[in-house]
Amino acid sequence: MTGVFVCVVGIVLGGMAGRRKEAELTHEQKQEAIAEFNFTKGLIVVIVAGIMSASIAVAFAAGKPIAELAVDNGAPPLWQNLPVLILILLGGFLTNFAWCVSLMIKNGTVDELLGKRSTHQESASSIERSRLSLNYALCAIAGVTWYLQFFSCGMGTTQLGKYEFSSWTLHMAFIIVFSTLWGLALREWSGASRAAHAWNAAGLIVLILSIVIIGWGNTLASGA
Repeated sequence: MTGVFVCVVGIVLGGMAGRRKEAELTHEQKQEAIAEFNFTKGLIVVIVAGIMSASIAVAFAAGKPIAELAVDNGAPPLWQNLPVLILILLGGFLTNFAWCVSLMIKNGTVDELLGKRSTHQESASSIERSRLSLNYALCAIAGVTWYLQFFSCGMGTTQLGKYEFSSWTLHMAFIIVFSTLWGLALREWSGASRAAHAWNAAGLIVLILSIVIIGWGNTLASGA
């Protein structure tokens, strides 16, 4: 529980760093970055997304009988969670697919998927075929990369034994740490004040500390 608490503190510190960076932007810069910027709506989306994301960990636990059935039928223990992932991700796919299709129909952007002339006033010219192919390729890479996180998490969970409950916390902590480091490498924080960078660094340190505490706690428990 200590590791989870420290992890949450690290996430909060990271959020405060982002909020500090955001507060330093002018209204024009905010609108330029996100035309439909709305802090309240964004906060609601983040909270709902966090709850739904955590539900995946619950789904892994609920799908334990499926994983056991896969092992009983000859599946290697390392891959036992893959059948569970099919059901977990199917629900997310159906809701996202339905929502995206409804938005494309509502906004009249279906033709953009085929490279035809857009109905948007902002992009009246037709989309270049080469750019369309690149966008499809990037979407495919992003989708595969996104799936691999659950693929790897499912594998790692099988190696934790009775401490598999800590797998999701470690998983999310590492995602935040590496994505933040990647953002720093790509200079997403360029122009932010020293205070914002300090909050960001504090969040990273606390998250890494939470990973160490969880690993140390599991080691002590296994030794006992």
